[in-house]
Amino acid sequence: MLGKMENARAAKWDNLKAILIFLVVFGHFLYSVPGDSPTAQKLILLIYTFHMPLFLFVGGLFSKSAVSGGKKGQGRVLVYVLLFLLLSGITYGIKIAAGQKADIELLGTYHVPWYMAVMALFLWLMRAACHLKAGLVLSASVLCACLAGYDPDVGNFLFLSKTVSFFPFFAAGYYLDAAKLEKALAPRWVKAAAVVVLGGFFALVWLGEGWYRAQFSPLLMLSAPAPYTKLPAPAFGFFVRLIWYALVTVVSLALIALTPKKPCFLSSLGRRTLPVYFWHVPLQQLYGISGLAVWLPAQLPLPKTVIIALITVLLLFLLSRPVMARPFTFLMRPWRREERV
Repeated sequence: MLGKMENARAAKWDNLKAILIFLVVFGHFLYSVPGDSPTAQKLILLIYTFHMPLFLFVGGLFSKSAVSGGKKGQGRVLVYVLLFLLLSGITYGIKIAAGQKADIELLGTYHVPWYMAVMALFLWLMRAACHLKAGLVLSASVLCACLAGYDPDVGNFLFLSKTVSFFPFFAAGYYLDAAKLEKALAPRWVKAAAVVVLGGFFALVWLGEGWYRAQFSPLLMLSAPAPYTKLPAPAFGFFVRLIWYALVTVVSLALIALTPKKPCFLSSLGRRTLPVYFWHVPLQQLYGISGLAVWLPAQLPLPKTVIIALITVLLLFLLSRPVMARPFTFLMRPWRREERV
């Protein structure tokens, strides 16, 4: 019985990671939709509000052995640094081969490889802070993030803006217990409330896009310095970010509550999110550079967002095959104890 409970509990988080990696890939490819697509813009706003904060929260939730694992933990940090360098090199090479302007962005990037670098930074930061009380770390990190939005020096350099803004989510994941969180979100009334929350969030963004974009979209562009200057009331940026943190938290908890807890078709994908994340980046580049982003919608009698969704599903299937995951398993296995990639 205990084994079944543990498997079900692990499956819930794998299923959640599968949903999130779909949103990551789908959101990135939506940027390649040619022309001005109102539907694509609304979907991007929906996805980018919460998908990376929740993805990093789950990363923190299963980082405990990496943070407290001595040499194993150090190895995990180095693997993420290596993956960042490899992915940056691949994307740089594709740009050069295509004759595009390419910069070496090792100390800060606006592009997708940032996730690898920030994960390495988060693991390193938590290794330094794990002996401190959760309340102190979380309150200090939220305070720093809310103040950083005023500082023009906190931007893309050394990934400062993303690190400061997202670290509270990773730290919250580190300090929480996955089993206790799942139990707290299990009651039926919580799931009913989660449906209302997600429905309300969708309606807020879809029907009130103009207002929502004005209030919160500057906070989603986390490479730009001093994002509060782009808000309707810059002086109140501190409180706007607090409201955004609250919104992300509620939406994320709602999605966790509604994620299936039993093993299903999502589970195997959720165990292989790292190779999907890594390989979809150069494929997205090639999709745009090759002209497919313009040619394909012209050939198919389908809405552009539907085409992107179908491409996303196909990529998730192909990139999560065991043969694609094998190099990452080889890199991560020596440095893991309990957590999966």
